[in-house]
Amino acid sequence: MKVIFLTAFFMLSAVSGCVTLPSLKEDPKPAAKSPQAASQELAPAPVSPDEITDRNAHEKVEALRKELSREDK
Repeated sequence: MKVIFLTAFFMLSAVSGCVTLPSLKEDPKPAAKSPQAASQELAPAPVSPDEITDRNAHEKVEALRKELSREDK
């Protein structure tokens, strides 16, 4: 009885326009990316392995620490 009532309710809601059903003719829209994900894709890496030498290792560590502290906020 409950199944029949819920089916009838859903059908009446769909017919009256309260519930929209996906169309088979339309292509599904791609999911929108979050702003955080978009900004992470565009930001270049602060340090690459080729840039590190014995002389500038301390500077590169500081650059990585700044990057990590910026992501935590």
